[in-house]
Amino acid sequence: MDRTIGNFVGVLRSADVRVSPAETLDAMAALDIIGIENRRLMQDSLSIILAKSPEEKRQFNLCFDRFFSFSPVADNLSDLQPLRDSYQQAVSASAGGDEEVEADVKNRRTVAPANRTRSSHLGNILLKGDANDFSLALTRAATAVKLDGMRTLRDRPIYARRVMVHMGVGALDDEIEQMGKSASASDQAIASLLVSARRYLQDQVRDYVDQQYLTLVDGTGNRFITDAIASSRLTNMQVYYFSQLRGIVEKLARQLAKRHARKVKIQNRGQLDVRRTIRKNLKHDGALFEVAFKQTRQRRPRLFVICDVSGSVKN
Repeated sequence: MDRTIGNFVGVLRSADVRVSPAETLDAMAALDIIGIENRRLMQDSLSIILAKSPEEKRQFNLCFDRFFSFSPVADNLSDLQPLRDSYQQAVSASAGGDEEVEADVKNRRTVAPANRTRSSHLGNILLKGDANDFSLALTRAATAVKLDGMRTLRDRPIYARRVMVHMGVGALDDEIEQMGKSASASDQAIASLLVSARRYLQDQVRDYVDQQYLTLVDGTGNRFITDAIASSRLTNMQVYYFSQLRGIVEKLARQLAKRHARKVKIQNRGQLDVRRTIRKNLKHDGALFEVAFKQTRQRRPRLFVICDVSGSVKN
């Protein structure tokens, strides 16, 4: 759970919610006390510790719902109910397959026993419709392929494919191919069901990766655009990015003002300034109570901005 909270803090920071290491440790200590069984209590406690301003509270609630939510997966699993009903019918039909096996043997056809495993592990999860098993397999695969390594929109289909491979889509494809070649009617029916389940799996993984991209990489929905604008040449920038450009310039201006507003700390070290030392101690009748050192005075820089607002250089 500590690693999970660390990942969640990274999501908050990507959403411009400032969280310090000390606050992260406080959040972990709070969870040790309240536990994770009560979702509402967990959300309120972490919100008090990690989010300060009303804007940060809003971003926190959005990130929390995205990061600790599996309801879309659980809800969408109900779409497979017709497939599960057909699967049960096919299994029931194959239960009395002794006569079919005897007929196949007489016709010298090779048919597997009716009570053998009818699908791969991934196929069993899809056809049984257990939302917990499906969510667990999905999150384990996402952790194994390091889904938080996404950085651009082009990475999403790549990581979606990696998640499916880690979940065992290769074994599922082999099972579909084997059953498709089988002479048993029940195997043919189950192969057809697994094909539909595989399409469903692909849609669910793609939606999950898209959701995780918004959560892990771009919690506010604007960070990717902001980074792209900040690293682009002004002459190559599209017109519809101009509205985002003003906010970036204001942010850079605040950083410049903060940097140049720092006061120079005077330290008592360096080369001794004899004249200043004698002059400062005249009030002490020449006793050297105060020592002065030679220091180079650092003046605050001045920033001049020259703007040409003519129409020829509007862009």
